Amino acid sequence: MTTAACLLYTPGLDSRLSSWYLTRKKIPFFKCYVDINSRYSAIEKHLLKEWRNKNIIYVKGPDLSSLEDDLDAYIPNRNLLVATVAQSFTNCSTIYFSSVKDDRVPDSSLEFRESLSTCLSLSVTKKIYVDSVLYSKNKADWVKYYAKVNPKRKITLLTRTYSCFSSFLSKNFIHYYYRRNGKLVKSSLTYPVLGCRSCKACFRRFCALTAANIYVPLLDEDIYSYYYNEVVNNENNRRKMILRSKSRYNTIVDYLNTFYCTNKIDNNVNEVNYEDDE
Repeated sequence: MTTAACLLYTPGLDSRLSSWYLTRKKIPFFKCYVDINSRYSAIEKHLLKEWRNKNIIYVKGPDLSSLEDDLDAYIPNRNLLVATVAQSFTNCSTIYFSSVKDDRVPDSSLEFRESLSTCLSLSVTKKIYVDSVLYSKNKADWVKYYAKVNPKRKITLLTRTYSCFSSFLSKNFIHYYYRRNGKLVKSSLTYPVLGCRSCKACFRRFCALTAANIYVPLLDEDIYSYYYNEVVNNENNRRKMILRSKSRYNTIVDYLNTFYCTNKIDNNVNEVNYEDDE
């Protein structure tokens, strides 16, 4: 039995933030990547090895490719299965997710983690803790916090993270943009940016990075249009998102204002007082 915590790990932005925070807090842990043979598993393993991630183990999990949604690669019960495999393989007592406070995925919620802790504890007849490193803050707040503490390394949130629905790995050296004195400025150097820059996963990652003053344009205008109509122009959806996470809503509005909207969206939601109509 290992005394170190097991951090379920991928090349995603949240995983990188979790690893950094655990290291900063000097909490003993190791990283565990569980291969479930998804459409992007090979890409994820390739990147983790290319980046020479330290203290990581690779576990061959069940083949869940037949359960994968064709549009967004969603796999039902993914976190349940991955956490179970990781605990079985490593015999760890603590499993860390990287779910943020405003995460929308039901199988990363506090209720789910507590239930999974109980289930695994009963199964292996010892106390198992399933927790999340990032659950105390929203994603935008974590990105902003990382950038504040690591101003010279914040660019790694762009160059060393990956989240994309494409089955192929795209890598392009491009300029990113940042705001200075109210103006959008192009970076003097180009940086490697991973992802198709044409899917919803890329959109969400780029929105989060605006909290670090990093702005990367998409290649597909239809993605901008989709989120504008679904999040901003749909009053019911807008209310729900603001109630769930003002910071997430603000990053979406900031991103759309930067690269899509001719008439700027007002993202001052502090004075908006919506009542939950769910």
